[in-house]
Amino acid sequence: MPCYFGTDNVFEKPGTVTVTNEADGYPKENGYDWLLYDFWQPGATGDQSITIELNNPQICNYVAIAGHNLGDTVTAGVTASYSDDGAAWTEHISGVTIQEDSQTAMLVVADSPSAKYWRVTLTEIAATTRVGHVSLGYAFGFPLMAPFVPPMASNIGDQRINMSRDGIYLGNTYHLEAFDMRIRLKHIAPAVARQWFPGIINHIYRKPFFFSWNNVDYPEDAAFCWLTKAPKNYKYDNIKFTSFNVNAVGIR
Repeated sequence: MPCYFGTDNVFEKPGTVTVTNEADGYPKENGYDWLLYDFWQPGATGDQSITIELNNPQICNYVAIAGHNLGDTVTAGVTASYSDDGAAWTEHISGVTIQEDSQTAMLVVADSPSAKYWRVTLTEIAATTRVGHVSLGYAFGFPLMAPFVPPMASNIGDQRINMSRDGIYLGNTYHLEAFDMRIRLKHIAPAVARQWFPGIINHIYRKPFFFSWNNVDYPEDAAFCWLTKAPKNYKYDNIKFTSFNVNAVGIR
């Protein structure tokens, strides 16, 4: 199954971004700045959307969110839609429901239409619902090489046993940490590498990114990641194939 880097985002491209609502102190710009310590909060219930009218049509095949509290509302979900005129809309990605109490990152891949108007809708939300980052764009699928430790199997904390000076057990403390994401791509055709890797490298060098290692079987394993060391450019393993390595950490 292909893996996906979520770096492209239409909300960062030339155009006009609007939202149905935004609470004071939680503007729409907070929803697509790749930062999880600030938020776009509609401050209203029901279905709330963020929309962009692009200067030029854009192909999109994925939607991703991170740093949200959609799981606080049992019925909350996410949809993505597109339009040629801003009036008649076609659902692109629908039926994405958020598990109760879940705040994990999400990335969903679908087909690849092109349109001038794109929007992401948070469905049936509460007035307190907020989102740290939302992406809607195009992600190319690459073959992922083993060994790879998926987020669900990663160690995300450090557990310590606390003892008194007299040797009495006082309990355990658990320190949460971002999990390790060592991504290895190999056997990539040079034409594909030349087309996609420079843009990916340019983004992940400066900003966080989404990564999904198996969107078909384990979409819940999507992660919001950032580098632990500067990326090296892709290299030619031989005249026919290239490879690319990324050392990062991530959260779900």
